[in-house]
Amino acid sequence: MRDPIGITGWPKEKGRDGERTPMQWDDSNAQAGFSTNSRTWLPVTTNYRTVNVQNESADPESLLSWHRKLIALRRSSAALRAGRTVMLDRANGQVLTYARVAQDGETIVVALNLSAQPQTILLELGASGVRGSRLNTLLASPAPLPATAADRPLTLAPFAAWVAAVN
Repeated sequence: MRDPIGITGWPKEKGRDGERTPMQWDDSNAQAGFSTNSRTWLPVTTNYRTVNVQNESADPESLLSWHRKLIALRRSSAALRAGRTVMLDRANGQVLTYARVAQDGETIVVALNLSAQPQTILLELGASGVRGSRLNTLLASPAPLPATAADRPLTLAPFAAWVAAVN
């Protein structure tokens, strides 16, 4: 423990050390490219040779690449930036499903399966006041869903994330 908050507040306040390890930029040195100093405030985790920004940038399926795609999608979508939120499929407590609707009518649906089991969702857009009849995948993990009618049930893989345009 190095965090002064954790040191003075232990055991009630455990500090921030677990969240503040050095950024793992690459595998260029024992400090993962974060520093040239031989000792950093907190130690670099042992996986820095494989888990680092340089490796993730080169992998189109990495978590870093996924977040970059999400950021680009948000920048290009009025619905995601400033649209109103409409909750969908409230009956399924394992999946967070909502639509973002922009003033110009652009609508994006987001569904996040928070469980380790496949989950079937029914969006019922019309009943929620959302216009549109077709869904086209914009981003998905682990795999995109085929374009489909908005009134059909959809099955999401375990821990899947799905973002779709409503037409």
